[in-house]
Amino acid sequence: SRTYTPQEYLRYSSRTAWEGPDGVSRLPFGRGDLIRQEIFMDRAPEGGVPSLSLVKAIGSIEGEKGMRFRWDSAGDFTVNAGRKNEPGVHYAAWSEIYNPTPESLRASSSDYLNIMSQEDLSLLLYENLLPETKELTRQITVDASTIFDKAIAIQNWFPRNDFTYSLVIPDLPRDHPVDAFISRTRTGHCELYASAMALMLRSIGLPTRVVKGYRGGRWN
Repeated sequence: SRTYTPQEYLRYSSRTAWEGPDGVSRLPFGRGDLIRQEIFMDRAPEGGVPSLSLVKAIGSIEGEKGMRFRWDSAGDFTVNAGRKNEPGVHYAAWSEIYNPTPESLRASSSDYLNIMSQEDLSLLLYENLLPETKELTRQITVDASTIFDKAIAIQNWFPRNDFTYSLVIPDLPRDHPVDAFISRTRTGHCELYASAMALMLRSIGLPTRVVKGYRGGRWN
């Protein structure tokens, strides 16, 4: 299958997506494996319903009544639920899972305004790290020639510099807590590591966001 730019992807989806009483669907994009999730929730969320990206279809499980799904108007493959504050949400989601190779990631463009607005770019570049943390980040990535390699250099820096994982939140100052995590405490939970890497990447001009949630699992 051919490779699409993000703009082509959105135009492609907008021409080939449908909504109906049983859910939403679109033609497959053709860039990955199709994964089915069956999702149970106590209540329908206020915003988009949880699912893997990129959504191909979402629909109610047979017998489930009252759920109405709609594509979000932003065109980013978010699906909204039309029923709120009622118990027992149960639906199925089909998503195309695309895992790019390191080679394709190294070839990624840094022309960010071609795929996002200036407002979004400014938001994803915002950081308030101390000058010494920014200089450290520059030194870590100085020999990396691509966006991908810069990200990998920062990712690999943590385990090589005596960082330890702990569910106990360290005693961090209210001002510049991430800087303190990077330079002094070097212990903490996953969100500290994710936040530190995100801000370090932003400080060298790479728009970054933190995404959190559950990765798979079994029904319990």
